[in-house]
Amino acid sequence: SRPEIVRPAGALTSFQDAAIDQMFDIEGVVQYRSDRVAGGATGALLDAGIIRMAAVVLRHGSEPVGEFTLGRAGNVKYPPDECEFLLTVGSLLSQAIANQRRIERFEEEAEEQRTIAAVAAAASRESESTAILDACLEPLSRVVPGPRVSYAFLDLEAESYWLSYAPDVRLPMGALGREAIARGQTCHTVDVLEPGHPAFAAGVQSISLTTHHAGGVPVGLLSISSKQEGHIFSERDLHLFRELAKILGPSMEMARANEAARRRAEIYNLILNSLSEAVVLLDPRLKTVFANAGGERLINLVDPDRRMQTVDEHLPALTAALRDGFRAAVIDRKRSRGQTRVEVDGKTEWHDYELVPLEDPELGLLLVASDVTAEVKREEEQAKIRDQMAQTSRLAALGELIGGVAHELNNPLTAILGFAQVMARSEAGEQRSEEISIILKESLRARNIVRDLLFISRPGPVEQARIRVGELIAHVERLRRSAWARKQIEVTISVSPDLARTQLWGNENQITQVLLNLVTNAEHAVADVLEKRIGIDFSVSAVDGIVMDVSDNGHGMDDATAGRVFEPFFTTKQGQGTGLGLSMSYSIVAAHHGRIEVTSAPARGTRFRVILPPHTPSPAEASSAADEPRRARVLVIDDEPSLRRVCQRLIASMGHDCVVAESSATALALAAETEFDLILCDYRLYAETADDVIQGLRDLNPALLPRVVIATGATTDPGVVALIATHQLRLLAKPYGYDDIAALIALIPNSSAV
Repeated sequence: SRPEIVRPAGALTSFQDAAIDQMFDIEGVVQYRSDRVAGGATGALLDAGIIRMAAVVLRHGSEPVGEFTLGRAGNVKYPPDECEFLLTVGSLLSQAIANQRRIERFEEEAEEQRTIAAVAAAASRESESTAILDACLEPLSRVVPGPRVSYAFLDLEAESYWLSYAPDVRLPMGALGREAIARGQTCHTVDVLEPGHPAFAAGVQSISLTTHHAGGVPVGLLSISSKQEGHIFSERDLHLFRELAKILGPSMEMARANEAARRRAEIYNLILNSLSEAVVLLDPRLKTVFANAGGERLINLVDPDRRMQTVDEHLPALTAALRDGFRAAVIDRKRSRGQTRVEVDGKTEWHDYELVPLEDPELGLLLVASDVTAEVKREEEQAKIRDQMAQTSRLAALGELIGGVAHELNNPLTAILGFAQVMARSEAGEQRSEEISIILKESLRARNIVRDLLFISRPGPVEQARIRVGELIAHVERLRRSAWARKQIEVTISVSPDLARTQLWGNENQITQVLLNLVTNAEHAVADVLEKRIGIDFSVSAVDGIVMDVSDNGHGMDDATAGRVFEPFFTTKQGQGTGLGLSMSYSIVAAHHGRIEVTSAPARGTRFRVILPPHTPSPAEASSAADEPRRARVLVIDDEPSLRRVCQRLIASMGHDCVVAESSATALALAAETEFDLILCDYRLYAETADDVIQGLRDLNPALLPRVVIATGATTDPGVVALIATHQLRLLAKPYGYDDIAALIALIPNSSAV
């Protein structure tokens, strides 16, 4: 039968002496029986019916290059002529294998040269270390399956290294790294690496390390690894890696230096661009070399087209304060500094600047400027505050003076008002009713003047009562009607019907003053408007209470102006106002536990809204209106004889009993004998204050304290305010009269009156 070619692996190495029939029938041919060979591929041979085998060792020169084996069925030896044929075939095969290997070696060398050339091109083309290594992957994949490339920079003193892609992470030098440095190159499987090595995370199976030297000192390690399981690098591979290290090492060192320089430049730029100061660098020809964001902003103000080149071209564009310093820095080479004012987008800014001449062939001048607008404005505000504090100090002194004057004036005014009311209610007064009416009117006018002066200088609690909205509006209308007609202002007044069922409670004079201030302010706002319109509206809000709106169709205000209208002394009407009207209105509304708001926009007019809480009558007020008055016992404590006398007359005319005392000792003695329903006590007595009276009443009978009413003309005096707040007392402002005393007596519970 025709012989079959079978290639049993390792046949020559697995022979047993018993299987060899003839070692050399012809030199170079070995014959043996497959049924006598243990292991190897003999099982497959026997299954194919092949018994007799002949093997020829293939050689090229003295170097074995392979094995040629021929098998046949049956146990028939190969004759000499067939052995000669086998040797001839073997010789031809040996030559073919040698040629093929030579061709493969040439191709490998050519591939290596292409790889080296591609890596060299990548190293010369790329400037970043990561890009260089990434560009090496494609050419390396021709010789390394699943390649991975990295480069480590060495720190021999610290026995550590850092990878090019993680410059901030220092790793300890392992045994493999120390071995590679000592030997110049190592090659291992990944299982010899120390735990936590980055190669594990990358899926590396085998790794080679090649040292790069600079000036005879190891400075880096080129790592080339394979992700293919079981791959082993050959000596030819390691030779290639050594050649690549000679190319990549210097390139990686250069890339590291460039990256460090870029990083420093980025840090410098980051620092300079993060500064709030403007920084500008000019060359000797005054061209901008560098400018951060603030510097660009300033350059755009001076040279937006970047065309200026000489000092004479720059000077006209600079502010007057900056010209001398610029000339000194550029021409005289002297450092200069100062402060200048610039206009940016229609707004005024202040900058502190410093000009520094530089001794450098490429850099001529450094400009550093700081925006100090906030500081300048703060200084202006502080100056304004100092002026306001001085004004406040003057007002405080005026308030102290008014407080003393009020006390001295209100006592005689109380007597005048009280006796005028006594006379008006007597039969003899009917003959002088007109004169008495004038006395009453002027007394009340004098009282209101003193109270208003006292409130402006030192706001505080004031007496309050129900305000008739209709009368309030009518009063303001009477005062301003002629002005509206003269100025041709159309005024619309609206009062909600719901207001009739809600009481507006407060000080009528002060609320009138607020409305008058707002209306006058609106008149000024529409002064130069063609069709002048003002609206006055009173309404009731279920949430807020009583709402009073004053609106106009004037030019309006921006947010900054609207936010300051309630500041003392702030005015937009230079030469026409004092800046106190809206400030006093704000204080009055706040004293009434309300609030005042402003809504305005340029060219859309302004609306002021006053919101006051509604008043709910107390049970005492409600019962006093429904019950019949009873005879009450009243104790009046005052060091002024005229006031004690007028109180006796007024209270007696009401049908009640009045006892008077000029000091705390007399008052306490009377209170020990009689239980009074109402105690009206002047705050300032001859040599003491109402505090002494209150302390004595607390010791004598604490139940009398709720019946005490403090009478004074200085309602904002700190001692008065503290006494009332501490003991929850009521306050009666001087001068008072018949109606005021009657209202106090009306609040006395019937169960406590005789």
